Amino acid sequence: GAEGAAFVGREAETASLVAALTAVRDGGRAAVLLVGPAGIGKSRLLAEALAAVPGGAPRVVRGRATPFDVASAYAALRPALLALVGNDVAGWGSALGDEADLVPLLGPALGVDLPATPASRAVEPAFVAATRDRLLARLVAAAVDEPVVVVVEDGQFLDRGSLGLLDALAALDAGAGRDSGTGLGVVVALRDPAG
Repeated sequence: GAEGAAFVGREAETASLVAALTAVRDGGRAAVLLVGPAGIGKSRLLAEALAAVPGGAPRVVRGRATPFDVASAYAALRPALLALVGNDVAGWGSALGDEADLVPLLGPALGVDLPATPASRAVEPAFVAATRDRLLARLVAAAVDEPVVVVVEDGQFLDRGSLGLLDALAALDAGAGRDSGTGLGVVVALRDPAG
């Protein structure tokens, strides 16, 4: 199979991805899009780059979008989110500190039905999604205690909520989180619409 085959012809792409992953491992932030036709080797490129990170790769948590996820907010990212933040609702509130009353807004993303609070009901409907994404990014940053890369395969099928959250994660300050030196990266592999 492809696992045992030599990996040739992708030196520049591999080097670029290794540099981004190394930056995350060393405490930085990185956001990478891997775009290409189906079957071109995006997953293999990522696997090769992870194996080539000098001193070891950051932790990887994975999400995977499917055509069915487009209509289901955060479905592609829910397993990765829960792997990072756990399922301790009280802990989420503690991590959010002065915004703990907004935890119910996280329910749809994390697959938990939480009763609304006066503060969560007071968020204008037009701002609920953006507020949720900001809170989720803040929660992830607070939970991450080691360098981590969120990898999403088949990104062309991501729903709007997942896209917003990935954008919020990619925009986090390097100083955000439990430890300002904790790296966080996002890698999304998607099919080229032209290919």
